[in-house]
Amino acid sequence: MRDATSPRGDIAVSGLAVMGQNLVLNLERNGYNVVVHNRTTSKMTDFVANNDGKNLIPAVTLEEMVANLARPRRVLLMVQAGQPVDPRQPPFLGQHHVLHQGTGRRHLGPGEGAEPVPGLNPIE
Repeated sequence: MRDATSPRGDIAVSGLAVMGQNLVLNLERNGYNVVVHNRTTSKMTDFVANNDGKNLIPAVTLEEMVANLARPRRVLLMVQAGQPVDPRQPPFLGQHHVLHQGTGRRHLGPGEGAEPVPGLNPIE
């Protein structure tokens, strides 16, 4: 059992577009305390405010997101692949944790197919 000072999040979702928001609500509805983070802070704070009374733990920074997670840490990275995504594991996450990029494919132009994002192994 956790005390009041220990991390209270079971899982974190970073990236609150439509898929990320629905995933958070599904996880919360199934009993998980979810740490929520978004690169645009106002999107995260609006989402939390619109879902008052749910087990959502807001995190403004990635460091705050990680600090609010119980070990082993579980992070779902639900962001569009491309320039803003750093494919390396954040150094403050530590070892023996789960980092899954739910959108681990970079979509190219029509007919060009898709290629994996370097450094991440999407679960398929």
